[in-house]
Amino acid sequence: PRCATGAFSGAFQFSAGRSDIQWSIRLGDIEVSLQVVIPCDDAVELWKVKLRNLSLRPRSLSLVSYFPVGRLSWSGQTARYDTNLSASLFEFFPYHVKHEDYFALKDGWNKVFALSSESPDAFMFNAVDFIGQGNLDHPEMLQMKTLPTPERWADADTEHAAIFQFDQH
Repeated sequence: PRCATGAFSGAFQFSAGRSDIQWSIRLGDIEVSLQVVIPCDDAVELWKVKLRNLSLRPRSLSLVSYFPVGRLSWSGQTARYDTNLSASLFEFFPYHVKHEDYFALKDGWNKVFALSSESPDAFMFNAVDFIGQGNLDHPEMLQMKTLPTPERWADADTEHAAIFQFDQH
């Protein structure tokens, strides 16, 4: 593991394993730990995030995850949240299809998903509206206390992302 302290008066730790990468960042009394595992036998990424208040003082903390999906298709795509799975589901029809292949593929939509072991307190799909006048380092929607209601963004037909907000009180 590598450790570093810098001008931000915190601590950073990084470790690269054979099938995982881990980060731990501490700033004051707040610690965030991330682990990414990519199994050899499956086409998924498994992310584990822990947000901890190390002080005895109670705090309200929010964690917002952002998984960019992009514009998957010009010819058809949908984004929805499934409460039973605690997952954002993105379905799309491949747009680079030869006309002779269309009828064989027209019923076969592709799927991308982002799921969580816990239900988020808020979520949205529209990456462009999430970033707004800001940028990925400082998205405009993070100025709000809670992400906009799902109904407003559920039919977003733009650059998609699975954006989850988790509040800890």
